[in-house]
Amino acid sequence: MENNIIAISVTVCLLVGCDQGNAARSEKAAKELVGKSLSNMIPVQGGEFLMGDFGPLVGEKLPFSINQDDKVLHKVVLSDFSISKYKVTNDDYNKYLRITGVKKPPINILLKDYSSLQKGDYSVGITWQQAKDYCQWLGKESGKKFDLPTEAQWEYAARSRGQYIPFATNNW
Repeated sequence: MENNIIAISVTVCLLVGCDQGNAARSEKAAKELVGKSLSNMIPVQGGEFLMGDFGPLVGEKLPFSINQDDKVLHKVVLSDFSISKYKVTNDDYNKYLRITGVKKPPINILLKDYSSLQKGDYSVGITWQQAKDYCQWLGKESGKKFDLPTEAQWEYAARSRGQYIPFATNNW
């Protein structure tokens, strides 16, 4: 009986010790992921720009988009913000899932036949809400404001602070 109590006590101590080790590794992984995310952020000076399809104003004076909601140019004023230089990778998102214990989302049915798109260094394919949750977690862990960029922030940054650049690479 005494041997059983000792064996149970040792097992419980080992389990608690393992749990503390996992918690320490998880905390370290969280700090590394947050640090990487913060180092990838670049500041964007706010300002005003015309958002929408500016194709009729440049080049051949033709619209760039056939979508009706892209047509109307409208003035947008933005305050300063930061945006990541890179998209979130599958590796980084999977680290977040392991750290938080969030269940891995099912693979998009359209991607099932393309396993190469699930490689670690590829950008993750998740829903808007999953991306929002990831940003909120980064904010909570870092103590800084993190969120998905608005459509206006995204376009402003992609167009180099609102310049008339049809492609973010500016090599058209």
